[in-house]
Parts: sequence; structure tokens; C-alpha cells
Amino acid sequence: MSSAQQQQQDPDVEETVLTYRGLDLLSNRLAASLAGLGVRKGDRVAVSLGNGAEFAALTYAAFKLGAVLVPLNPSFNAGQVCAALAHLQAEVLVIGAVTDLAYKPGCGRSNEDLLAAVVGDVRAAGPLRGAAVVPSLRHVVVVDNRAYHPQVDFPLEACPALTPYDALLAGSDAPVVPSAPLRPSDTINIQFTSGTTSTPKAAMLAHVSILNNGALIAHRMGLDPRDRIVVPPPLFHCFGSVLGYMATATTGAALLFPSPAFDPVATLRMCLDRDATGLYGVSTMLVAVLEALDGGVVRGGAAPQSLRKGIVAGSSVPEALMRRIYQRLGLEDLVICYGMTETSPVNCMTTPSDPFVKRTSSVGRPMPHTTVKIVDPTDRSRVLPLNTRGELAASGYLVMKGYYDDPERTAEVR
Repeated sequence: MSSAQQQQQDPDVEETVLTYRGLDLLSNRLAASLAGLGVRKGDRVAVSLGNGAEFAALTYAAFKLGAVLVPLNPSFNAGQVCAALAHLQAEVLVIGAVTDLAYKPGCGRSNEDLLAAVVGDVRAAGPLRGAAVVPSLRHVVVVDNRAYHPQVDFPLEACPALTPYDALLAGSDAPVVPSAPLRPSDTINIQFTSGTTSTPKAAMLAHVSILNNGALIAHRMGLDPRDRIVVPPPLFHCFGSVLGYMATATTGAALLFPSPAFDPVATLRMCLDRDATGLYGVSTMLVAVLEALDGGVVRGGAAPQSLRKGIVAGSSVPEALMRRIYQRLGLEDLVICYGMTETSPVNCMTTPSDPFVKRTSSVGRPMPHTTVKIVDPTDRSRVLPLNTRGELAASGYLVMKGYYDDPERTAEVR
């Protein structure tokens, strides 16, 4: 795994590189330290970070403890963060000192005011003072990324209420023993839905669902240990975490994070510098990468030579764009994934061998161990014939366990 940060005033990129062995040991240390903070199986650990080695290692640390990883969108404001933490009764929040902004490398938002809203006076000694806002919250861990944002003034050293992320690195790298036995059916990840049609809901996903969904995606797209996959989609979303983490981990492929928040130039540079074999993105991301390539801002406009595999999700890909992606980026084996947060997430997917027209006019076939049907949106008990407009319903191992503490909305969709 490789992750990169780029400073605003320095064109050189600083990279962190971890082998699977190194990731195992690092996540052990973090897990031991989190356990020292009182994290036990089932506790909710919220993480609000950009893509990088810290987020990856914390993910595996939480999973090893049986804690429930709750990825938060780093762009959330104070009200959204407080609402999410309070709804889930989160015990720990891990957050960056600065939130990186998409398309604006080196620029960012200081999180000092946000943290003051969550915990009270961050410069006061003693226990957290935000009990009235988030009564369950015991610890706030801050990743110090200020070096990449010199314009931000956040005096972390004067904030004893906050725990430095570096302090967690002192834990033991011995194998982790969770506080209670772990089961495949345990909830291990809570993902907030996008909230496009209503307020966001907290979908509970299990070990068995996200791990197997990642493995089946990897198998269908043909990943293997020789692959180096660049993943700019955010890790707070299933695209980055399941299609990224789980698909690469279950095949031994390398996972490359070009920047904490999406930066098309950094993405293109990592594809070139690391001879990447694959690239993920939504359509708008791939268009931005193509524009960076056409603008000649990296290596004078040299196109990546090793890219072949990839995933595009989030929306359909017009035929003209797909052809341009093939021609300029070389992603001849690009596949389309369709799904939703509630199905961990992918329930339909194309394959590299599908005809071109199928990869631009459909979302492919159902995934293994998954059943889909088209139902009448006004009467979901009525299954519609093939080639009839309706609502897609999916069932199988991949379906969420429900929305956290929301039985009514769970019943609506199950």
C-alpha cells in the first residue's frame, strides 16, 4: 500500500509505503493503543480522515478489536459530526487537524472550531467537556497534518483535551486479542448513506458482507497480486473502502492513494510514477484525470502505459467517454459496478470480457450469491417482467443488517 501527501509550496510528493506485513504490525500497535483507551468489541470508532496510511491502518485496527468502524465524510460541518456521533453513541473520534479539500492540494479547513463544537474548550485540561453534545464520547484523536497546510493556524500543542495520533503508535505490535470472540455476522462497519432522498441513514454492514463483496468484485474484474490499483474515491464511502480495501486485500494487490482528497494531477502522477495497472473513479474523476493528461501538467502529457483495469461507479458512462478512457488512459478492462450502501455495496457488475456496448448501456449481471428482481415501486410485492421499468431489489449475504437504531426505516426497505 502506498499513500501520498503533497505540500502546497513544494512540488515533491511525500509517500508512505507499507507492505502487508508492515500494515499488520502497524494496525496491531494502533489496536493495542485503542484497547488501552477502552475500546472494546462493538464500540463505535468514528474516523474523519482523507485517504492515506493512517485511515487504512485504523480500519484494520478497529476490525481486529471487533470495534465498529464509522467513516465520516471529512467535509461534514460541526452539526453533522455531532449528530452522527450522538446518533451512534460513538466512544472515539479520530480526525485530521486539517480537512483536505478536493481539487485544492495544500489548501484545507482547520478543524479547531469543529472540535470545539464537539468537545467544548479543546485547550482545557482534564476530561472532554462536550458531554452535553455527545455524552458517549471519551477520546478525540487528532492526526497532525498541519505540515501540508502551512496557512492553517491550529495550536495542537496547547490542546490537552485532544490525543495525538502519534501517541497510538507506541502500542505493542503483538497479535491482537479482542475483548470477546468475533463472528462473521458481527456488525463491523457503519456507513452513512448519501441522504439524497432523505436524511442520511446509518447502514450496519457485517464482516461477511464487506469482505466477500470485495473478494467477488476482485474476482470478476481479474485482480491479482501483481496489480497496483490507484484509488482516489474517498475511504469514507463504500467505493474506496470495499472496492478499494477489500478487493485488493483479498487478492494481495497493492492499493495506492494519490492524495487525501481528490486531486486529478496527483492521481495521474501516481499512475505514471508507480506504473499502476488499475484506476478507480466516478465519471467526473476520470474526466478530470483526462483533462490533466491533455493539459500536459505531468511528464509533458505522457500517457500511462501500464493501466488496463479499473472500475467506474456512481453513474453510467456514456459511450463517447468510455472510448476516450480506452484511448487515452488504456483502461481496456474497465468495468461498471452498480450497488448501494445497503448492499455492501455492489450487487451488479460488468466483466472485462463483456462487449463494449454492454459496458456502456447496462450495469452488468448480478454478483455471485446475490438475487435481484424488478419490483413495482408502488407495490413492492409485485415482481415486474423483464425489460420493464421498476425498482431493483436485491437479497443475499450482502444486504445490511439494518439502519442503526432506526427500525421503522429498516422495515421500509427490508
